Amino acid sequence: MKLDIAELREPMRIVYDIQGKGILRSPGYVEINNPSLEQLFAVIGLLDGEKTTEVSLESENAGKCMIIGGGNQGLYNVVYSEEYGERNYTLIKERYIEGKVHKLVCGGQMADFEDEICVDLDKVKETVKHYYREQGLFDEKCWKQE
Repeated sequence: MKLDIAELREPMRIVYDIQGKGILRSPGYVEINNPSLEQLFAVIGLLDGEKTTEVSLESENAGKCMIIGGGNQGLYNVVYSEEYGERNYTLIKERYIEGKVHKLVCGGQMADFEDEICVDLDKVKETVKHYYREQGLFDEKCWKQE
């Protein structure tokens, strides 16, 4: 199903890094205003933990943002922020191994992430698709408030 950009509730933009340093630390980043869902999925597909380590989907007028990092090891970390960063949530998975950690590169920085907050690409796409359409949390029980 092709989603028309006109169906977006608020204007959005995607920002992603292309030099492996994260968006804030790199002069090499790309912006796409009012992307299609296909463009968004293509950009998420670039996440590799080397050249592209962070994708930000922003709805500035609504004060909301979803940031996806990682991609190395086929795992991703997803953070959702609303009210211009006043409330933050991390996507979690239902089944995880307590004490297990993964090394992901998010925003150009390698760090240890608990297994609970490292999700696969299918979960990322499902979550992003909902955010793209509704600009809110998908399945609230899958989020941990920070």
